[in-house]
Amino acid sequence: MGFKLSVDFIGLLHYVQNDGERDVQLCAVLPMADNHNGLIKGESGTTLRRQGDTVTQTVNFNGKRVVFLLEKEASSQTSAELNFSAAVLDGEVKGAVPIQDLIGDLADQNPRIVMEDTTEQDGVRAQILIEEGEFSLPGADNPARLELRRTPQSPAESLKLSPTVRMEVDGLLSAAIVVLPLGTLDLAKADIYSVEPGNQDAEVEISHLCPFALAALDRPIPEEDEDFRFHYTLLRQEQPQSSGSGPSRMEDPIDLASLPVPRIAELPRIPFGLFRAEHASLGNRLFSAASGSGLLPQSGQQAHRPYGLSGTTCNCASCNGVPRPYNLDTFSQRNLGPVLGRQ
Repeated sequence: MGFKLSVDFIGLLHYVQNDGERDVQLCAVLPMADNHNGLIKGESGTTLRRQGDTVTQTVNFNGKRVVFLLEKEASSQTSAELNFSAAVLDGEVKGAVPIQDLIGDLADQNPRIVMEDTTEQDGVRAQILIEEGEFSLPGADNPARLELRRTPQSPAESLKLSPTVRMEVDGLLSAAIVVLPLGTLDLAKADIYSVEPGNQDAEVEISHLCPFALAALDRPIPEEDEDFRFHYTLLRQEQPQSSGSGPSRMEDPIDLASLPVPRIAELPRIPFGLFRAEHASLGNRLFSAASGSGLLPQSGQQAHRPYGLSGTTCNCASCNGVPRPYNLDTFSQRNLGPVLGRQ
């Protein structure tokens, strides 16, 4: 009898949809955010095993590429078209902030963040590759409310946001999570974690959170989601020249510190466990030097200020980047499965 795999995505994730005809239809990119970690863990009795041994700690996938290796029942072989947009972006409640709603044309299509040879030098901590699944928003009945403004003078646009995006695949005979180093095609370096259901189905959480957010409870709500700026580190750090002929050249750097971020207008109706922690050790460094030159706020500006919408999240609203064609099919199930086997 087949089982269902549910994967909950939480935290600072930059979803990039593929608008080409490829196996990998969605890539969740983790920006190089200070004090954040990409973590995988089993939930509700679900066990992860590596080489037959039970994994007792969360799996850290910083600097890695995550792929799902799924074996289906014969009756479930045909995968439906990915419903990510319909479930996560098109409803009254969203699971990710549409980046174009905040910064318009500056939301460019940086190719470096969704390539086979993407590395941390591109400002990417990790990638999660998704080929199929039924998406939903478990927190849609109790969302937070954000306010978006393109400029300080713009009227506020209200957006309801679920802190969790869920992906489900049913009719499975086996499931594994493959973790590969970024920037390499060396499959000998792959770690394979088999997913074993606790009861009837399997539940996994994949998060990109600030661990220090759990250090302080019931603090005031920060007005702005400063962590959202880490999404901007995944843009091209310079603007292409808009006029002239011949090969385009790069002009002035984008002033990322001046770009708008969502404002938290309302938390969910029931207690979610609000967190806020401030880290003096970061000084005034708001960003990692993902672009090579560093991204520094004005002198005296508050550094990293995490807070949370739930007991497991900090101020890490996910974002939907601009759809674009890309090819990560080297790491698709069709290509990896025969090489790695189904474990």
